[in-house]
Amino acid sequence: MAQQTVTYLKGKYNTGDMPTEQDFHDWLDSYFHKTDTVPKAQIEDGEPITQLIATNGTYALAAGKMIELIVFEDVSSGTVEVGTTAGASDIIDDNLTGGTPLVERIDYYVATATTIYFTGNFSIKIYLR
Repeated sequence: MAQQTVTYLKGKYNTGDMPTEQDFHDWLDSYFHKTDTVPKAQIEDGEPITQLIATNGTYALAAGKMIELIVFEDVSSGTVEVGTTAGASDIIDDNLTGGTPLVERIDYYVATATTIYFTGNFSIKIYLR
């Protein structure tokens, strides 16, 4: 079982191919599952970008970046909406409970620079890759 590149793995799963059990294990070992704890070394600079987001706050995501994880630190109970337009919830739609952080593993990749809109009142940590 070993980590493999995307190109290598794609070459094992073409129409008509017969991937082996080892190929499948390599594929699994090459990615983080949403229930895994992502090691800090695998996150850009190993540290989150921390930003206080207030009602209708935004975050400019650079091209070629992926948000792997957002940790919402509760300021008060309420709804959390994150989307690609103001007021939208196409990325995250959840609720905060007083005093309980909300961890969202989203693996949200953008090929071009994109503004992400946050609706709610909370402090967040954004982990990029």
